Amino acid sequence: MSEASKQTTKTTSAGWRIVFAGIAWAAVVAGALVVMSMTGYKPEGPDSWTYDWRTYLFSQTAKTPRKDIAVILITEDTLAEYDYLSPTDRGLMATLVRAIDAAKPKAIGLDFFYDRKSEAAKTADLIEAIKNAQAPVVVGAIDRRFNVKPENFQYQDNFIKSANAQAGQVFLGRELERMKLDEQVIRYIGAGLSDSPYSKSFAATVAGVNGPKAEPMNRHIAWLLSSAGSDLFPTFRIPRHMPGADMDAILKPSWRTALKDKYVLVGVDMPGQDRHITPLSIWNGRKMPGVLIQAQILAQYLDGRSLYTIPWRAELIILMLTAFFGFLVSSQWDSKRLDWVFYVSGLVVLGIAGGVLFSVYAVILPTTLLLLAWTAGVTGAHYSKGVLRRIRVVAQKVPLVHRHAKDAPEAITLEATAENTGKGKGDGGNAMPDNIAT
Repeated sequence: MSEASKQTTKTTSAGWRIVFAGIAWAAVVAGALVVMSMTGYKPEGPDSWTYDWRTYLFSQTAKTPRKDIAVILITEDTLAEYDYLSPTDRGLMATLVRAIDAAKPKAIGLDFFYDRKSEAAKTADLIEAIKNAQAPVVVGAIDRRFNVKPENFQYQDNFIKSANAQAGQVFLGRELERMKLDEQVIRYIGAGLSDSPYSKSFAATVAGVNGPKAEPMNRHIAWLLSSAGSDLFPTFRIPRHMPGADMDAILKPSWRTALKDKYVLVGVDMPGQDRHITPLSIWNGRKMPGVLIQAQILAQYLDGRSLYTIPWRAELIILMLTAFFGFLVSSQWDSKRLDWVFYVSGLVVLGIAGGVLFSVYAVILPTTLLLLAWTAGVTGAHYSKGVLRRIRVVAQKVPLVHRHAKDAPEAITLEATAENTGKGKGDGGNAMPDNIAT
């Protein structure tokens, strides 16, 4: 065989060794990452950061304000003439329910929960207003996650039953992972507890007053962005007024006209009360009133929208391909000084891919796992060369050792014969016994 052919064979053999090593390494990396993910031990920081930026930049944008949902806000200025801010005056709430109901909405959602006593006459007035409303009225409810006393739950149950209202739990979902602290960022629809009488979320209950709506594919909130300079939901802030004012002072007749045939949500917008960080806060840190988060979830139910995550089997294949490709690319260069180029390139490519898939198909890529897979693939390629070299050296030595061991008796025999022959001619040497060479 010519030298050129030998070199070609050697190069081909080395190439296949790299490929097989890359496949084996990628399988190990992908399997380990999927197990970490399924057991809650993956670091979530990169996922959260990239998810929030994707949400802020690439979420679906509504071309016009919603025509099916309206929001009414009670502010500090609204209650400037009242003796207290919390709980929200129940006399005001009774008048507000009657004013909204007069507009003939599809449903009224009160983003408040009633778990303790207040002024008895005003409480009775609110119960009566809810009970007599023509439109379905949904109030908020809490469960044992709020860590209140049993009597609070009893009061809540009695209030809801007396008002003949529907109720949905107002818990908003946060991420609780083993590898990070609770960020208090609202990214998920709150899941109801199976042992609670109010297992459906507040928004799902409002959406289902005229028939149940399909549940999203997962608990991620599919946020909507508003067009520049406009509110996503028509929003009305109750003006300052004197306690006991009539419905026209609280909710102007022109506003009531705009509420017809809409799902109307009522909540507060006050510092320190029911305000939350969301993915849309990532640019300016502005907190969102809870009722606007509920409006986002309600819109998601009404539209039938979902965000999509990747099943673990598909995730395993994608991670394996990512690690293998990183391994293959990195194995073509010997210098570790180029590692940063590969790492940065992988980050850029994954960022672009994540943005495109999220924007076009509403698919959430597992950013953390992909980055770890790519990094492990790039790094593993460098160390694999030394490992393969050692394996090759050992593999070459093993046949040599076996050959020497096999030929050893014959060598000893020949050497002994030569020495015996040479020294048996009277040189007086210490010759080996003749019977050794048989």
